[in-house]
Amino acid sequence: MIMKRIATLLSLILVIAMTGCGGGNTNENTTPVAPDTQVAPTPPAADSPAADTVNAAEAEALYKKNCIGCHAVDLGGGAGPNLQRTGANLSIDEIHNRISEGRGGMPAFEGKLTDDQIQILTQWLASKS
Repeated sequence: MIMKRIATLLSLILVIAMTGCGGGNTNENTTPVAPDTQVAPTPPAADSPAADTVNAAEAEALYKKNCIGCHAVDLGGGAGPNLQRTGANLSIDEIHNRISEGRGGMPAFEGKLTDDQIQILTQWLASKS
């Protein structure tokens, strides 16, 4: 009975922690992501509107630091939605606004990330189609 209550309490704490998705992140350095959880580089599609302007390495580093907790290593989603086809589903302006202003359970990253960092993530996600 006590073990069941402890498991329930731990589950509740986990759910509460997951709903805070990215809320405490700043631009300061954090502990590196373990090698087995690296985001594999995905080249933009040749016909992608953002294909020529994507800085994939920087975008992936920003993603690992700020987004991976809710959107998963492979962009497949979890606490947050699947981002694997973001560019096919949203315009560049919609992606930019969601990162900047947040929406639903997603926190706003305006003020947490620079405008350039938001633009890098925007272009990278727009290339996912």
